[in-house]
Amino acid sequence: MQLPAEAPSQQVLDFPGGEVKFTPKLTFASGATEEWVHCYRVLDDNGQTLTNNYSLHISKELAVKMYTNMLTLEVMDTIFYEAQRQGRVSFYATTTGEEAINIASAAALNNNDFVFPQFREPGVLPWRGFSLQEFANQILGNKYDYGKGRQMPIHYGSKKLNYIAVASTVA
Repeated sequence: MQLPAEAPSQQVLDFPGGEVKFTPKLTFASGATEEWVHCYRVLDDNGQTLTNNYSLHISKELAVKMYTNMLTLEVMDTIFYEAQRQGRVSFYATTTGEEAINIASAAALNNNDFVFPQFREPGVLPWRGFSLQEFANQILGNKYDYGKGRQMPIHYGSKKLNYIAVASTVA
């Protein structure tokens, strides 16, 4: 989709149900007066930072931690997905393409905040200190699995980390 070379607030995404405008300003839309919530955008079509954006500035240390956690999810996905395809694990769903939102939401929460995740949101766990061994224990349902092998493989849960196990049967 080609966007016009206009100011970001004037550019739109044309969806079948209507047009959604871009905005470089991050706002919460509770009680919004417009029919459509604007799409927050910090980079232009060429990957350059938009001028006058209000993005959050983070430290290099935090950025490295976020990047490391995203890579950890990607590597974990590769290993466990391949194990599932080989029949060594009964079920596995990847976070492919959702690594950043997993880690960003984890970074925005306090460790005492409860998380009620869905399948593709395990990124909070390594952020809070959950090890790859703990993931493997739950995926394999071995004797060290916190769910005692009574959950589906990717229904991670950790009482210690306030991460409530996924429930497939709950909408």
